[in-house]
Amino acid sequence: MGTAGAGAGFIFFLFFALLGGIIFLALGIYRRHYLRQKTDPSSLRILLLNSTMTIAITPILLLLTGILVHSIGRFFIEKSQLETDKQRYRSLSSALPFGEIIIPKDSWINSTGTVEYPFENFKDIRQGLYKARLSTPIEIANFPTAAFEVTYRGVLLELAQTYAYKLKAIEHTCKKGWLIDLRYR
Repeated sequence: MGTAGAGAGFIFFLFFALLGGIIFLALGIYRRHYLRQKTDPSSLRILLLNSTMTIAITPILLLLTGILVHSIGRFFIEKSQLETDKQRYRSLSSALPFGEIIIPKDSWINSTGTVEYPFENFKDIRQGLYKARLSTPIEIANFPTAAFEVTYRGVLLELAQTYAYKLKAIEHTCKKGWLIDLRYR
């Protein structure tokens, strides 16, 4: 109910802002017409018109202020997320061992946390790495692999090219880009 309530509240507030804008325009037109009359305008009536116009425009100003504050807050959140991502998603400047395989130079790797120093300083980075997009395809478990992801269930491999195999005298093919799930036992 929280999301539905927030959405309903926003629509309700948007309705009041629109209504306030319409009232503001109507009072502005009436005020202009009133001031152009040949008789002397009443200062009390002008004061009431001006104060009513100020009250009518308040929901629009609140809505615009809320949008502005939300946009500024979102900007700073995205900026901090980008800084975190720069530390988590990196391009390798040299080849890097990952267990039995060597991740090629210029591959993109994702780590589980932020690291302040280059990955190339590690002898082996099995701890902390969970995704890699390889610059040149390599073979992992006899599959031509373009990318891999290590999960708690096993390893997902993205095929770099079409792979054909026979199972019980029937030939099967896995197309380029398919994901192969190698589960732990």
